[in-house]
Amino acid sequence: MKRIVVLCLAAGLIGLSQAALIDDFQSYQAGLIRDGVTGGVWKEITAGSAFAKIGEEDGNRFLQTGWKEGGRGAYRSIPAIANTCSAATLFMQIYAITSSQDTSIGLADVVTTSAATWGDYEVQIALGNGDDAEHINLRARDGGTVETYMALELGQWYNIWAVIDQTNDWFDLYVTTGKDSARGKSPINPDPINFRNGTTADLAYFLALTNNRDMNYRLDNIYLTEGVDLINPTPEPCSLVLLGIGGLAAGMRKR
Repeated sequence: MKRIVVLCLAAGLIGLSQAALIDDFQSYQAGLIRDGVTGGVWKEITAGSAFAKIGEEDGNRFLQTGWKEGGRGAYRSIPAIANTCSAATLFMQIYAITSSQDTSIGLADVVTTSAATWGDYEVQIALGNGDDAEHINLRARDGGTVETYMALELGQWYNIWAVIDQTNDWFDLYVTTGKDSARGKSPINPDPINFRNGTTADLAYFLALTNNRDMNYRLDNIYLTEGVDLINPTPEPCSLVLLGIGGLAAGMRKR
């Protein structure tokens, strides 16, 4: 299928001509979201549950969700991607701890807060069980089906871009590791991935839901850009030196 991208200025995305940081989780304390560690920016699905948290390792903080006995998750609002917008790019980094996975990450036009509801997704990227003990499968909901696109190694951070066409209700996925950008690369999906439901509403929420798994992944460095932007937006480590002492906290983006 031929991909036609028309740039737009969606009302919610004006000013995001460069990658805008949605969250790198560094400004929060580690701990359960229900305990207010994010100041209300992130909210847990099923209020008061203990199954969404800000995790930490070696000074780096990230989001984790999961419960062994059902579905739980977390969400936050984002600058809205208007329904008329034909090009917006979502960037994030993911890391798998075990090969047992059932987590969906992506964008929604509405969020059901009383229970984990996968039907809220439009852009639905999924981490699925690996084919062996060293990998997981990167998947996505393509309309009414789930497709598997590539295997990811455990213990490795991956960069993921979703280039979203809100007008036509589909997106493309790009994947790299390290500081590599996705410029000049082809999407990992051979054909555009259709929204789960299709929508005439704005995409206004970032949503992470896990089913019957115990916080076995990490999510970090979420960015949003108007248009198609396949640059890796995470700062270089040397930015700590360039920022100086006054900018040290803002520069701590890791990896």
